[in-house]
Parts: sequence; structure tokens; C-alpha cells
Amino acid sequence: VLRAFAAFSPSVSYVQGMNFIASGLLSQLDEAEAFWMLTLVVAEWLPGHFSPTMRGNAVDCHVLGALSRADCPHLAERLEALDVTVPLLATRWFLCLWVSVL
Repeated sequence: VLRAFAAFSPSVSYVQGMNFIASGLLSQLDEAEAFWMLTLVVAEWLPGHFSPTMRGNAVDCHVLGALSRADCPHLAERLEALDVTVPLLATRWFLCLWVSVL
């Protein structure tokens, strides 16, 4: 599935983290369905997350940070005091579609 995706989408190719998504898909779908679902996830659900700039991830981390400051200010203050950034915590979650932490 990952080799087929890399050949199908050479501009994205393979990025670490896709393996977690593909693994989860393959546990529920056949190879062809998993391939097309991975294509959908990368292109539609996580646009820009697997690009060289990872702009989609930066945007989602910014949104998560803003939401945490608005809805969980004590948590946001504690993370800031510990010098822990949202991208440090959330990048893997976004790139793996939370599969690695569920």
C-alpha cells in the first residue's frame, strides 16, 4: 500500500507516519481499499501535513494551541511554563492520525 501510494503520488511519496495509518486501514480493509482510503486521508483529511513544509500540520497545531488557550487555560499555562509546545506534542498525533496513541 505504501509503495503504491509513493508511486501514485510522487510529490508526497512516503512520509514517516503514513505507516501507522496504512496499518490501521489494512486491519479493516483489503489492500486496494486501504490504498484509496490512504489517498483520501492524505489529500483530503490531512492536506499539507505530508508536504515538505508540513504547512497543514503547522496550521492544525496553531489551531489546537489557540483552542487549548481558550478552553483549557491552566493546561496551556502549565505547558508554557514547562516550555512544551503544541507542535512538540501534537505533530506525531496529527501525522499518525492518532493511531500511535490510541
